[in-house]
Amino acid sequence: MARADDDSLVIAAPLLYPLYERNGGGVEEAIVIAALGECGLKPVIQLQPFGRHLESFLQDGSVEAAVTVISAPADVAYQFVYSSYQNSVITLRERMAKPEHLSDLAGMRVVSFPGAARILPGLGAVRGSFSTYMEIANQDAHSRLIMAGRVDAVIADKLIFAAYTNLLGAQAGLDGQAEGRFDVAALFPATQAHWVFKDVAVGARVHQCFETISANGILGTLLEERRRRFFGIYMK
Repeated sequence: MARADDDSLVIAAPLLYPLYERNGGGVEEAIVIAALGECGLKPVIQLQPFGRHLESFLQDGSVEAAVTVISAPADVAYQFVYSSYQNSVITLRERMAKPEHLSDLAGMRVVSFPGAARILPGLGAVRGSFSTYMEIANQDAHSRLIMAGRVDAVIADKLIFAAYTNLLGAQAGLDGQAEGRFDVAALFPATQAHWVFKDVAVGARVHQCFETISANGILGTLLEERRRRFFGIYMK
């Protein structure tokens, strides 16, 4: 594949807070920048709605790579796992005991993201036992609903939930007043995120650079910064 600029890499990424943000500063974007920096490459990140970013990678000849790909197509030239997400059952400690099984949500009001009942193991089988079940794409609504007492449980990635909840808490002046307010039950297996490439040599090069920042502690530092930024106020 011919590349217009050997120092840059055009990457399709999802506009999904806090992983990637419109004005930069996303916590996963920082990992991408660090890995490419180790390779001497500059990222040209094209933000698009989740799912559409993979379509762009597959259909647009100028897009060389894509990140946050959950189910990588079999025919991509190169791929590797660079991150993972932990979908969990999130509840308010003051309202109910931490669930140990999905069956503990029987009779509860539950909200999740679109497609959750289809892709999260076991959820589709038990959702009929819930009092209500909704799937809402705007995940800031998840935090609003549980904080307002309109749902009993949120099923979502714990980082995304924590990020939106912290935003809402800051807007309401609640910073530091509700530490450990939520219980997080990891009742689903972690979901792996892939970085995919159209060029084998480029993919292998970036993979090696990612392994380097993993070994030299840069990746660990970025993950610790992420943990401190989002999990300190509401979630342990």
